[in-house]
Amino acid sequence: MAITLRLLRSITVLFLAAPLLAAPAPPEELRPRPANLCNERLLLEIVPTLCHVNGTTSSDCQALLQSVATEYSRDQFGCDESILVFRSLVHLTRSNKVSESLSATQHNELPFPEKRQDIFFLWLNPTCSVCKQVVDLVLDYQRHSPMTPSLVLRLLPSGEAVSRYAAERLSNLRRIDPELFAPRLIEILRTLPETTAAVDAHFLDLVKSNADSVTFATVAPELDESVAKAFRNFEAAHTAPVGVFHGHVILADKSGGLAFDPFRSTSNLTLTLCAIQIMEGRTQCR
Repeated sequence: MAITLRLLRSITVLFLAAPLLAAPAPPEELRPRPANLCNERLLLEIVPTLCHVNGTTSSDCQALLQSVATEYSRDQFGCDESILVFRSLVHLTRSNKVSESLSATQHNELPFPEKRQDIFFLWLNPTCSVCKQVVDLVLDYQRHSPMTPSLVLRLLPSGEAVSRYAAERLSNLRRIDPELFAPRLIEILRTLPETTAAVDAHFLDLVKSNADSVTFATVAPELDESVAKAFRNFEAAHTAPVGVFHGHVILADKSGGLAFDPFRSTSNLTLTLCAIQIMEGRTQCR
């Protein structure tokens, strides 16, 4: 009897274990992956090209990259998708160069909130909701440190009548009182006026004869022809918002694809400007 019971138990154990032993291995794409796989790929594929300077790796750049990668992971980006996004950032830091004149302050342009070592140039449409979001993001970035770049705002209106009218009033204000220009443009963006009367409400403190005396031009007449042409070509090729930092064009990704969007978050903008500085030989980011 004891032998029979032992035999039955052995048969039962083998019967229950058989499906487990015979179960096929899961497909490769469903097998668990190491939690640090993406981080390893960042270190191997992105850090050497994005954060390497003068034979060493910038700790500032690497820390920012890993922080932004964590944000993308939280937003359900897969490992391969994230790598593609960061490869497009590498491409941005090595291309999109424009005329040096676009990275220099022109007549009546004052850095905001004050002059700093670096300047970020930002073209805005005064009636554009995306421009409002971008300028708020850039201002938030500036608050992190007094070492961040100062901001020079420029006008790039759409063909819509209220946008052109607001740009005319702001352009003239910059000529009358350059210090008022940036704060007034930011103020207008916060309200996004839909009529010319709503635009005028932002200029009630100005003498009417002065406020209406000059018509809008994106390029001041004091510029020489070559600089004026560079501005015209740039403004014809882009729509707001668009930035320039150290000669590199900074564009929002409006397609929703896998291009790196510098204006997606404050962290993205910080990493973008840091990577450009590292590429130019700095070991620390501002």
